[in-house]
Amino acid sequence: MNSAMMPEDGTYTRRRITTQEFSDILHQADEIKSSVSYPDVVDVIQNFSGIRVSLAGYNGIKKEITILEEDNCTILVAKLNFRLKSELKGIFSTKDVNNYEFFLVNFKR
Repeated sequence: MNSAMMPEDGTYTRRRITTQEFSDILHQADEIKSSVSYPDVVDVIQNFSGIRVSLAGYNGIKKEITILEEDNCTILVAKLNFRLKSELKGIFSTKDVNNYEFFLVNFKR
């Protein structure tokens, strides 16, 4: 996990989940704070969950460093299972849900 997924000191536990579990958690959420900054990721999540998460850095939503304000929170992670390098663009699709791994991360301060 990188600093985008672990922005604060505390204890993190990570568990791989299915797209169905990811979708269920999104549907049960009282509030969704998105730090997704790639349009393809927003589309992938919407395609399997029916929920369109906000795109950080677009449409007036300021892209910021994530701050975990609560002492306990849940983080959903959609991570490409390959590194996106310019020479690989076109070989792998960032629009294919099968090219992602999904994780549930629990944070406790």
